[in-house]
Amino acid sequence: MAMTDLPVELIYPILDFLHAEDILFTFRLVCRQFYRIVENYDRLKIQLRRKTSKAVIQRLCRVVRPKNVTSLLFEKSHLNPDNIECFFQSAAIDQFNRLRSLTLNNIETDDLERFVTPLSTLTSVTVNMKANSGRRYYIVVPCLTRIINLENIRQLTLDINSRVINAISWPKNCTIEQLTLRCCSYRQFCNIFDRSSNLKDFILDDNFTGDLDSSIRPKTCRSLTSLTLKEIDLPMEELEFFLSLHPRLISLTLTTEQNVSWNTFQHFSRWEKFLQLTLPLLKNFNFSMSNQCDQFENVESILSPLCTSFWLETKRWFFTCQYTEGSSFKTIQLYSSAYSTAQFPDSLNRANLSYAITTMSSGNQPNRSRMWSARVNLDWMINAIITNTFKVPDQHYFRHVTCLAFDVDANPEWWPVDALQEISTWIDLSQLHEIWILETSPYELQFDDIKFLLAQAPQVRTFGLAYNDLFARIRQTLFTTDRRLPFVQRKINEARAATLKSVCDDMAKSIAGHEFTTVLPQQGLSQEKLIQKLEEYRKLEKFSFQSGKISGCVYKLAKPDMTEIYNKVFALFGETNPLHVDVFPDIRTMEAETVRCVATMFHGDTDVCGTMTSGGTESILMACKTYRDLAIAKGISKPEM
Repeated sequence: MAMTDLPVELIYPILDFLHAEDILFTFRLVCRQFYRIVENYDRLKIQLRRKTSKAVIQRLCRVVRPKNVTSLLFEKSHLNPDNIECFFQSAAIDQFNRLRSLTLNNIETDDLERFVTPLSTLTSVTVNMKANSGRRYYIVVPCLTRIINLENIRQLTLDINSRVINAISWPKNCTIEQLTLRCCSYRQFCNIFDRSSNLKDFILDDNFTGDLDSSIRPKTCRSLTSLTLKEIDLPMEELEFFLSLHPRLISLTLTTEQNVSWNTFQHFSRWEKFLQLTLPLLKNFNFSMSNQCDQFENVESILSPLCTSFWLETKRWFFTCQYTEGSSFKTIQLYSSAYSTAQFPDSLNRANLSYAITTMSSGNQPNRSRMWSARVNLDWMINAIITNTFKVPDQHYFRHVTCLAFDVDANPEWWPVDALQEISTWIDLSQLHEIWILETSPYELQFDDIKFLLAQAPQVRTFGLAYNDLFARIRQTLFTTDRRLPFVQRKINEARAATLKSVCDDMAKSIAGHEFTTVLPQQGLSQEKLIQKLEEYRKLEKFSFQSGKISGCVYKLAKPDMTEIYNKVFALFGETNPLHVDVFPDIRTMEAETVRCVATMFHGDTDVCGTMTSGGTESILMACKTYRDLAIAKGISKPEM
């Protein structure tokens, strides 16, 4: 089935995933049918980003029907400061009478006023203004008030300083259902909620400005079901008071400042009772916090309260606890597993020492074993052991590590004899399931060292080696940057032009004197003339592949009778299609028999399978894809060629 055969109801969802330029400048011009479809497509989303040229803006405005546009995004930049002015000169904003969503990023005060004044159909508005917008807040505030008073407004995002937000006079019976603010005062928050009975989702990207006065309570915030507080910096008592105002919460996301107190950590780990009593309807809970700590032993007091049946079985809220020790800092991070997307060893920080434990095991099942993963700078550890400066806590976690990664920065030949044997006295290798060696220098561990590691870790199922050359990355970065310099780019263009000319000249020589056919003939050729024409084309060949001296091009069979055989085979099956195995069972059967013969040749059992490819290049690609998928199935996140 061709795309032209699809009904409009299926083509519209496809267009929803395309940029407006692709729809209007490419898809629309394919054929008359697509032209008519685009002319009636009434949910165009136009995105004019910081790199969009004036020519593209002018062309869009000439082609687009304003009534078909439902979403408009603008990004203003010092690289292209006049793109908004170009838009207003090329289009009439009041003609976009079906516009539902408007996003304005990094705009000026005057830009906001020009956009908002003529529009009344908006349901979603996002405004991000420059840092100095607060200086003219007497202009900004009336514009934002006009937006908030729109009859159909449902979603509003204001990335503006708190002075402007706190000065807005919020209307009664506001229709907004989702509100995102950069920051605001607690008093303004209460004012917003008292006037927004429909508000379901509230996001605060920064902390409250000023103190949180517990004597002031909003009246109507019981309708709120989703709350997100980012970079929050409130004492736990005030945070608990604030959350208690929203007993109907279903989803809660909390992220704290970079360094919260240890008391906050301990208080948070004992939130089980608070959540049961205050937020009984809560289903989704995501959090992230960190602490600059002195002693790692205290982390056990954080872990135990979060490993109860309430967290792991009733709510199924899983978390990751990570300890990182650098040359001048020690940090503990506690975050929900929703923020943990990287796989081992990339999931751990590169430092002197990094531990992590997660309460979620494979298959989204609770993990009560308290088994840790660790990443250690091997050079730092060996030096610390030699100088007796490496101190392991009394309740150290080296005896409960199942995944271990070593960062190797220096030449292992510089290590003292039996260095790895010394490490084995500190780390219990017998429980390891996975070992990684991550090298940043062009050195290699000796085979005896690797053999020793594997001998001490009999349960290892995965052993990985990764090489990450810092200097190679620097050279690559410099090379990429240098290519952008004008004089370097000029040299590259000259060399590219010379190469292209040489290739074109060589190709032109092989077809010199040939008279090209540029239009289809009015009448078809007879068989005799067609064969005569094809024989003329064949005479253009200058190389004799029949001699068998053309490598990687055509494989000439030595026996002439074999040529006759495969010509007969082609005549028999030239009008078949292997993609349709139900129509051509003969092709399917021959393919299955060929695959089985090759599998038997390599001693494959009944579980071994395969596929036929069209040539050598596809065979290589399929082999690479197979090894990649196999590596991913084994938990290798970054397989290497």
